Amino acid sequence: MANKNKDWIGIELGSNYFRVIDYRSTFDHVAIKDNLVENIQCNFLIRGVKSYGFDEDVIDKSHILNPEKLLEELSKAIKELKPKSKRLALSLENSLVLTRDVQIPQVEKKLLDSVVAYEIKESLLIDTVDYHIQYKLIDQIEEETKKYIMSTVILSKALYQDIWTLVGELGLKPSRLDINSNALTKQIMAVQSFNNIPVQHDQTFAIFDIDFDRINLYFISEGNVDLNRKILLDVEDERPLADRIYQQFDTIQNTFRFYLTHKKNKSISNILLMGQATQEENLDELFEESLLVPTKTIRSISNVTNQTDANLFLPMIGAAIEVQHGHRPGR
Repeated sequence: MANKNKDWIGIELGSNYFRVIDYRSTFDHVAIKDNLVENIQCNFLIRGVKSYGFDEDVIDKSHILNPEKLLEELSKAIKELKPKSKRLALSLENSLVLTRDVQIPQVEKKLLDSVVAYEIKESLLIDTVDYHIQYKLIDQIEEETKKYIMSTVILSKALYQDIWTLVGELGLKPSRLDINSNALTKQIMAVQSFNNIPVQHDQTFAIFDIDFDRINLYFISEGNVDLNRKILLDVEDERPLADRIYQQFDTIQNTFRFYLTHKKNKSISNILLMGQATQEENLDELFEESLLVPTKTIRSISNVTNQTDANLFLPMIGAAIEVQHGHRPGR
């Protein structure tokens, strides 16, 4: 099979930050069969990465709050990177969308859209007409009343329009839109090793995306994000970052306990650290000693050429990866 080279610009948008990456993919898919990774064809060449943080939120769940400032800084970053392509893979921080697991009756495929929308409307008390809803089946209940458990992502149509207006003003061509938790899941599936340590794809990972004002926690298992939490750090506290993180350890430990209590058949094999703050701080020992789970800051990723800033670009690469179900190797 001939190589399929594609040039990309990746953008990750958070409520008060963005990251931009210029990269090339040689193949960009993972084949899944029976919920197991069967074939990985993902190789990436990283040309450059830019990261920028704002003092205040520029995006929320409903709108881009300061489109002029966001456009100005994104334009600067893109101009500095000089990307080879306008093909865009965009990933959104989970705090910008609603995510819910909902139970619905087992119905015909043609009825899923309306049944999922009805369940979301009833449980969240929102007008689903104002939202884009995506969902996937993650489990089934085979009891007297058979049910599907659907994982849903709910994005405001107003925010969606704001984002594509911004993308148009940047002169980019949108190809993939994802959220960080799903993009990270795909990237975990596409990686054979972190820091030259082999990845076991049937294990459960906790990923901490750490910046100077927040920590995003993702618990990823068997191709799904089981839990995502955002923990804010006190930016007005002038103490070192490690001390400010330690102030939040009760919250972090409670999140671990909550996850393990609700997922009694699972254990967390590794904690992987990524994000802007991990480039300046050595936080491995802090988390490993406090949570008693092997912890590594991501320094290198298999299938990726040019490891500079390796702990910044996982979601942006993951957003470009396509998951193919039911394919056998070589097909």
